[in-house]
Amino acid sequence: MADTSALITIKDIVKEALWQGKKGQTFYTRYFQYLLNGYRELRLFTVEEGIKTVRLTVNTDIYTISMPSDCIEVVKVAVPIKGELWTLTNEEKMLTTTTESAGSETLDSTYGEGEDLVKYKSGYAGVGGVNVEGYYKIDYQKRRVKLANVDTTWLVMQYKSSGVSLSETTYIPVQYKEALKIYLWWQDALCENPNMAEYYRKLYRDALDKLQYLTVPTAEEFLDILRKSYSPLPQR
Repeated sequence: MADTSALITIKDIVKEALWQGKKGQTFYTRYFQYLLNGYRELRLFTVEEGIKTVRLTVNTDIYTISMPSDCIEVVKVAVPIKGELWTLTNEEKMLTTTTESAGSETLDSTYGEGEDLVKYKSGYAGVGGVNVEGYYKIDYQKRRVKLANVDTTWLVMQYKSSGVSLSETTYIPVQYKEALKIYLWWQDALCENPNMAEYYRKLYRDALDKLQYLTVPTAEEFLDILRKSYSPLPQR
């Protein structure tokens, strides 16, 4: 079954895995569910496709941004400056409590809530310097991010998504095909032929290593990343 583009449907991967594994169509529903699980796992832990970028409004009453419902891990909180994302500083010491007043959350400076953090500011590039655009701390229990020293009404968040809505006709990158087919055979072996499960598990790990190798930065890209880390204070 030849692939003529960079994308392939979930249905075609399932059909190919069934044919190569010498399984009948009675296994289609089971394999389809295996593939949904495998693809979500792949997106979350192996490839960067599972990272979403969204613009979120700041709740200026308590200076927080809410996590999207499908967010399982915050990767970055940033502010855009001249077309680039500049990451806020993650400050684990930040106070995240609020005070309830008339049924609403408020900030009470008596308890240190809502106070700007006092930091030595020498710019992005200075030794010991900090990001002058603000600070954040993730509060997974309340599903939000607490902010400080932020003077904008919206920010950009990049996060790992718990998954996507998938159907038979959903297109996914064709380079994932071999890893996903092996994943299907591995999961099937766990049910039907446990003696082969370890064999397929090792094949799957090898396939994941190949996918991760494709995402490793080149020497030139690494040097570019290093150079950017010494960028001067951005000019507005």
